[in-house]
Amino acid sequence: MEKKSEKINKEKKIKKEKKLKDWKSDKIVVFIFLLTLMTGYFYFSRDYTPKKILIKNQEIEKEIENKLYIYFPENEDLLSEEIIVKGKLSSSEIVGETIKEVISKLKMLGKIPQINLEKEIGYFIIKDKLYLDIPEKLFNEVNSPREELLIIYSFVNSLTNIEGIEKVRFLIDNIDQEKVKYSNLMKDYIFKRNI
Repeated sequence: MEKKSEKINKEKKIKKEKKLKDWKSDKIVVFIFLLTLMTGYFYFSRDYTPKKILIKNQEIEKEIENKLYIYFPENEDLLSEEIIVKGKLSSSEIVGETIKEVISKLKMLGKIPQINLEKEIGYFIIKDKLYLDIPEKLFNEVNSPREELLIIYSFVNSLTNIEGIEKVRFLIDNIDQEKVKYSNLMKDYIFKRNI
């Protein structure tokens, strides 16, 4: 009988352990099931539309244009032309481009001889006055006082159109000269519409 009671106790013990294991695994399954339900509920009940719409404000680089106004002689008059130069230019570069464009236009019209811009033309600015150093040969093609005056005012009117420049003074080959052919160069020139 002892053996039988031991066997029954053993079986009871095994059944108890099995029940405990089953109960633990049932608990885990129920826990996982409840967790799945809760996460599903929160996932689907949440509003996923963005509260703020973020737009990357990308600045589009615009191509900068500088307008230069150059003057040139034609049929005994002084005419003007607008030239657009692309790119960001400093005030010194604007002066250099203006001088280059005036010389280019005067060469094209046959008013001045061939000139090397880098070696023969120079300038500097003091306050509102631009000193323009040009070679004497620039006036080689001039045959009258009117022609010389129109060449001078081609530079003066073009350069005084630049902000900050009110007067132009000419130097001939780095020297302050009274005149080359006809006009007095020992003075400050200002913008003049009618010449």
